[in-house]
Amino acid sequence: MESSNHPTEARHCQDCGNQLRGRSDQRFCNDTCRNHFNRKKRQEIAERIPVSAKEILRIIKNNYRILSVMSPNPEYEIIVDLHELQSKGVNFKFFTSITYKDGESWYCIFDIGWRAVDEQVLITTFPDQAKVEDHYPKFS
Repeated sequence: MESSNHPTEARHCQDCGNQLRGRSDQRFCNDTCRNHFNRKKRQEIAERIPVSAKEILRIIKNNYRILSVMSPNPEYEIIVDLHELQSKGVNFKFFTSITYKDGESWYCIFDIGWRAVDEQVLITTFPDQAKVEDHYPKFS
């Protein structure tokens, strides 16, 4: 008579398919199969991210890098020529948020904000824009 503690169906490795022996919660033959399975799973997820999304993230990081070098003391705004920023590679189409100060819209990449005035760009910091907990939508 079979004990109810032992499964009647054979269990198989989730990576290679070989029959498993040992613990009842075992999912893989060994560390190699477990690592291969997890790498393959992460790769499948990465392949689902469109190339355009990866490019946009690269542009946002580049914008942040350029603007952070020019980033002023949080108490001050600086003025930079629009064409100078564009020549350094800033793409103003991509940003992470919009905030408002004195009735004006400021486009932000994390905590650094800018707004264009004619051919000039004002740059300042908005530390609150980089706080994640403040940006969750509140549903009631």
